[in-house]
Amino acid sequence: MKSSGLATAVGLISLSAGSYAAVHRMLEALVAQQRVSARSEAGTAGLAGRRSVAVVLGGAALAVLLSTVATWWCARLIARPLGRAARVLASTSP
Repeated sequence: MKSSGLATAVGLISLSAGSYAAVHRMLEALVAQQRVSARSEAGTAGLAGRRSVAVVLGGAALAVLLSTVATWWCARLIARPLGRAARVLASTSP
């Protein structure tokens, strides 16, 4: 720059300042776009998380219901024959 003169140096500085400004504007636009995208993705992830919680809670409720029904059914299968056996023993006891 020293040998080219002050005018050339000023021209190069002006050119680089303009290029920097253009790059800076593009980066600001990119950051703004990424923020919008991140907000959208955060909303989608929140919805997916709430759905997952609902599915897990629904599955847990169904499991509790099915285990309750299975326990009741097994208790009946065991209690009826035992009740009959107790009645037979009671009727044959002196």
